Amino acid sequence: MNKTKKCLFITEMVLSEHAKISIFNLISQQLLEKNLEFEIVSYNEKAAFFKKQSHRLIPKLYQTCFRRHGLKELCHFFSIIRKTQPDILLIGGYGHIENWLAWIWAILNNKSMVLWTGAGEATTEHPNVIYKFLKKIFVSQVHSFATYGVNAQEYLIDLGVKQENIFRGVNVSDIDFFKSQMRLHAKSPEYRKNRSQIDRPILAFVGRFENIKGLDLLMDQLKRFSIDEYYCYFLGDGTLSTVVQNLIAEKQISGKDFGRLNRKDLAKRLTEADVVVAPSRNDPFSRVVSESISCGCYTIASIHDDAAYDLIVPGINGELIDPLNSDEFRDVLDKLILTYKKLPNIDEISQSIEYSITDYAKQVSSSINSVS
Repeated sequence: MNKTKKCLFITEMVLSEHAKISIFNLISQQLLEKNLEFEIVSYNEKAAFFKKQSHRLIPKLYQTCFRRHGLKELCHFFSIIRKTQPDILLIGGYGHIENWLAWIWAILNNKSMVLWTGAGEATTEHPNVIYKFLKKIFVSQVHSFATYGVNAQEYLIDLGVKQENIFRGVNVSDIDFFKSQMRLHAKSPEYRKNRSQIDRPILAFVGRFENIKGLDLLMDQLKRFSIDEYYCYFLGDGTLSTVVQNLIAEKQISGKDFGRLNRKDLAKRLTEADVVVAPSRNDPFSRVVSESISCGCYTIASIHDDAAYDLIVPGINGELIDPLNSDEFRDVLDKLILTYKKLPNIDEISQSIEYSITDYAKQVSSSINSVS
């Protein structure tokens, strides 16, 4: 019987999103079938998430620090890698010092490396010439690559990676869960009641209430409309939560702030919505688009979100826009608010997305197995 090998995954956060936990559990199960043990080091986990015992994460998780980049924390991070003695390092990106420390350790100890990254050229952090040169050095020592989306694959090739070493998936959430919840909720009395109380198009914004996600851009657009022309579900939280609540209270925009929801309630609200607006300024790994489409929402996605290029089929399940182009943003919103009753039905939209989180996990697992 072959000796069990160990793969250690270096990543920033694990417990903040259910979709992450789901895919890590799938990867762990798939690798175990190949006699590979999967463990994780997260170097920027929030204390509140780490202390919860209800996250149901299968792989062993090492948490190194709640405050990043201090010398003590970095030494602790490095010591975990040394103590676990992995055969393979799966490194989540190249944008943080922890990624580079893991990279150095792997080189010094002649260990196999897999890079898991999702940023395309337009969404990568630090796009200047110096950082691009450093990224080329980084990828030159990596043996295999897991990525999500065509933009990320093209960027790796531009950095000098051979296409045959890239295992490309599509960064989706737990599609089957959201589709099943959509089917159940669309037939429920709760759905009929909520929809009957709102006689106008229901828009939705999902995720972190931050400028980087384009929430301020959406609110600026909504202010142009009369509050009886639409209703907007705000699903999430963040530094702009108070701004959203104040604008609603002052009747400058129409809608409700639901706060951060569990997956089941999120799926319900998405099923009720006609249009999801995801106007991110920069996002290499959005899962909002896949969740929205799975729930039958026509989705306005940003050209600055790499995930959108693999998921949006214009006119079928959504539109691609540049949210920084105010006129373009306005024109698309105007059109959809006026014609929302003519949009494809929720079943057609939901069926337009065929990717699965299992397939995505298999691509990551295959990238690891290729060097085991």
